[in-house]
Order: sequence, then C-alpha cells, then structure tokens
Amino acid sequence: MASDKSAKTLRTAGAERRSPRNQNVAGNPTPGGAIPSWDVTLNYVPIAYPAETPAIIQMKPGEREFWRVANASADTILDLQVVYVGVAQPLHVVAFDGVPTGSQDGTRRGKMSATVKNAVFQTLNINTGPDGDNDPQRPLAVIQATPDAPSLQLAREPPGQPGLQRFEGLAQAAPRGHRSLYFSEVIRPEQSAGDHH
Repeated sequence: MASDKSAKTLRTAGAERRSPRNQNVAGNPTPGGAIPSWDVTLNYVPIAYPAETPAIIQMKPGEREFWRVANASADTILDLQVVYVGVAQPLHVVAFDGVPTGSQDGTRRGKMSATVKNAVFQTLNINTGPDGDNDPQRPLAVIQATPDAPSLQLAREPPGQPGLQRFEGLAQAAPRGHRSLYFSEVIRPEQSAGDHH
C-alpha cells in the first residue's frame, strides 16, 4: 500500500476500468495557468487542485493489462498518455467509443499494452480557446510496478471474429440515388442595444 494515506489504490477484476469525472474546484479560484476550470476524479479518487495528488494503480512487473477508459466528465477534455522517466510510452488503442479501431476497413487490432515500470498516467494541456475551459496538464494516477499487486482475472478470448460493424463496407457500396442539397444563410441586421432576444 502507498505510504501517502491520502492516495488510494485502484484494482478491479478483469479489464481495468478508468472513469475520470469532474467537479467544481474548491474555493472557486479564477481558472488560468495551472488552475483548472474543474477538478477531476479517477474512479472516485479526487485529484483536486492545488495538490493534485494522483491515484495509485498497481500492476505486476512485465504484466500487460487491458484498460477501458471512459471520460465521464461533463466539461473536461482529456488527452491521455502514460509517461515513464519523462518519455511518453506507446499505447495500443483498440477502440474509440466502443467501435474497434480499423473495423471499417476489415482489420481489427489486438489489445492495448504499454511497457511501464513506475510511470504516470496523465492528461496533457488542452487549449480550448479564449472562451473555453482551462484544462491544464495534470497527473491522474501513478502506476506502480510491484510483485505484490493482485493478479487480475484474465478476460476470455472472443469465440470468433466479431460480426460486421454498422456501415462496414459503406465506402465501397454503389449509390442507389442522388440528391442535391442547397444551403442558404440569412444575415440579420444588428440588433439594437436594448434588444436581447
């Protein structure tokens, strides 16, 4: 277990599931620089500004894990990576929004894996523009390689090739009809200062 009592260790059977969520920053400081518009949690472990103490994920040395990551926050954009000794590690993404990568071109990828020792699972800074929320770079979890980490239940191998995806092969389908679409834009004169409708 971690020496920092405020940190919590996350483990689940089967595939590892990561669900970041967001909530108001305590004290409602003005966002900007390192101050995020929203604090985040990872599987209910708060990663609150200004300490931003990350959660702890333990895994056995050399073990490969399959993670399902769902951005369950309403307003925070995440750009995820695993960093070890300052170097971003390769992650093999197998699906986006539940759709396997490459599923539309007839190929399907394998599992997500990364070689990690003691690494950081983090989100990078997202520039959302002058009127957007402030989503700075921050840690989400420290990944600790330890032989004491509990073993995960192995997921069963799929019984066969997955079925066809919706719209698979659409790019090669012959069109059965043609339509012409016309768009127009009506520019209204500027409203008077007193008219806020």
